[in-house]
Amino acid sequence: MWIKATEKLPPINSRVIACWGYENNVSIMEYGEATVYKKKILRWKYQGSKCPWEIIYWMEIPKPPSKE
Repeated sequence: MWIKATEKLPPINSRVIACWGYENNVSIMEYGEATVYKKKILRWKYQGSKCPWEIIYWMEIPKPPSKE
């Protein structure tokens, strides 16, 4: 289930599926701590770097189906 980023953020240092932009682009992102000018902040990361987009929604990565 998608969660609005303005209402709730994911746990710190977690990987989630995030949605940005008006075309509903999605990707796996990280939300966690970063140090900027010797100050710790929380921010979105895309492929290990600062995310350039405004995150609109996010959701936990679903678990894969179990083998049967």
